[in-house]
This record gives sequence, structure tokens and C-alpha cells, in this order.
Amino acid sequence: MLVYTFYKIAIKDTKHCYIGSTTNLNKRLNSHKNSCHNYLQPNHHFKLYEVIREHGGWQNVVCSIVGSQQVETRSDAMVQEQKYIVQFKANLNSMSATSYSINTLMEMKDMTPLDTAKNKLKRVRLTTQIWKKTTGKEKYNAWQRNYMRGKMAYNKQAKILRYCLL
Repeated sequence: MLVYTFYKIAIKDTKHCYIGSTTNLNKRLNSHKNSCHNYLQPNHHFKLYEVIREHGGWQNVVCSIVGSQQVETRSDAMVQEQKYIVQFKANLNSMSATSYSINTLMEMKDMTPLDTAKNKLKRVRLTTQIWKKTTGKEKYNAWQRNYMRGKMAYNKQAKILRYCLL
């Protein structure tokens, strides 16, 4: 069993907020601060960090714990996080905590492995259909974004390695 802490990052004097979950709150908040200030971080451009920087930095941010829960799996924690995102109308979360709705997740708990495999096959077919409809230019742009992400991560690791070897 894991104990997850659900937290809220709110910008003072605005309606902006972010909901997150973690098993180690101090480490996670330090990670948020690092991502906000360090432009070499791959998630430095996320909406949360841009809004924090626009509103004067971390001195204008209020962090609070909204709940804590003992769960069996990370998926269970994601369901609870999604409930908090909806409850607090979190507008700085880049994506939902899960790619499924809460109702779908509750249904999935009762699924057999065969049902799960059928759903995965449906998702693969849908993704393939969408990919076939995209133009060559869009496919190239998607490839280029993924290539550059990998290249930036590789360059970052190489810089760290060079620094350590000096």
C-alpha cells in the first residue's frame, strides 16, 4: 500500500490552480521549482510554470495539501487526483490525470484480461485511422518534435557527463 498526498498549487489573486499527487511532497515541490526556473528542463514550457513566472515567481504561489489517501496502485491515485482536478477546477494541469474518465476507470476495474485486450485493440485501430488521415506535413512535424525531444535529452546527458569528467 502506498500513501499518496494530493496537493494544490494556486497563484495568489488569480483563479489559476494546479492539482498533483505524490508519495514525497517535498521532493515533488522542489522538482516543480526546478522545472519552473531551469530552462534546460524538458517541461520548463508547461503552462503551470509559464503562469508562475508571469505572476512573479514562487513568492506569489500558495501550496496546500488537499488530501491524503492510502492506495494499492498508482492508477487508484490517478482516479482520486482526477476527482480533485474536477472539484477544484484546476486550469493549469496540462493534461488530465488519466486518459480515461472516472466512470471508465471504475468500469475497467471489473474488466477481465480479454476485455482489456479488446479495448487496447480498439485504441490501436482508432490511432491507426487518425494517423492515416493526417497529412505528410503533420506526420513530419510530429516526427521532428519527437526527434528533437530525444536529441535535447541526449545533449543534456552529454553536457552533464562532460561536466562530471572535468
